[in-house]
Amino acid sequence: MAWGSGFAIRKLGTEVIPPMTFNALRELLGGVFLLPLLMYSLKASKYFDKTQNRHRVLEFRCKKAIKGGIYCGVIFTVASMLQSLGLATVSAGKSGFITSMYVVLTPIVGLLVGNRIKKKSAFCIILALFGFGFLSLNKGLGGISVGDLLLLGGAVGFAAHIVTVNEFTDKSNGIVIAVFQMIFLGIVGLAMSIPIEHPELSQFIACLPALVLCAFVTCTIGNTAQIVGQRFTDATSAALIMGLESVFSAVFGAIILGEMMPMRELFGCLLIFIAVTANQIDFKLLLGHHKEKSE
Repeated sequence: MAWGSGFAIRKLGTEVIPPMTFNALRELLGGVFLLPLLMYSLKASKYFDKTQNRHRVLEFRCKKAIKGGIYCGVIFTVASMLQSLGLATVSAGKSGFITSMYVVLTPIVGLLVGNRIKKKSAFCIILALFGFGFLSLNKGLGGISVGDLLLLGGAVGFAAHIVTVNEFTDKSNGIVIAVFQMIFLGIVGLAMSIPIEHPELSQFIACLPALVLCAFVTCTIGNTAQIVGQRFTDATSAALIMGLESVFSAVFGAIILGEMMPMRELFGCLLIFIAVTANQIDFKLLLGHHKEKSE
């Protein structure tokens, strides 16, 4: 719900201040909000504690966290900026469903690091692309908007981000890399957006309520809820629940912004949601568990 509401809140904010600037400020502020959680996590795990770890271990962990933070930060910055530019011209609900395609696009990006695509994932990718077609192709290939393409590019970027995160994170440094990449995005994003968009101080003051709300709800509450919640559930259940981000983006888009989708776009959303959900379910395990329960 926190992540889904963020699309509508960001739409409100970007009506006042340019999208790239708003996104950079949101992530920077969100990273600052998460600093107390970071300090608590490091203290609890003793991840960088000199008394609990050898010098070589600390050196390895520091290098891994910095390298991972930079790599993840660069990819996260590109993906997030593309999403922000697309969101400026596309409805919150539609943006949420196009962005959710990162779940089925991740296996394609995984090919670059030697992963294979399962038959189920291939089917889900095709189904999601059909859904994207119903969402975006109004008058054939020429009818697709630049905003839709930017959001699709952002989804590819988030897929690449997931693959990169898996390469650099372990059980204890996830929050370190999360905060690092958010602050990295904020600083680099502002360095890019200020000379391009020329934001004014009056715009910043006017969008401050939406900015604080978006940073606190989507970054602090959303990320914390995910980190804590995943300790009490399995990965598949977590992925399915978090996949509802797209549904809540449409719900809050309708409630906050009064957005409505035509039936064709709703059908496209349904196809994407089915593809994203089916891609996360282990049907063999599910059927096997049901069989054992019946016996």
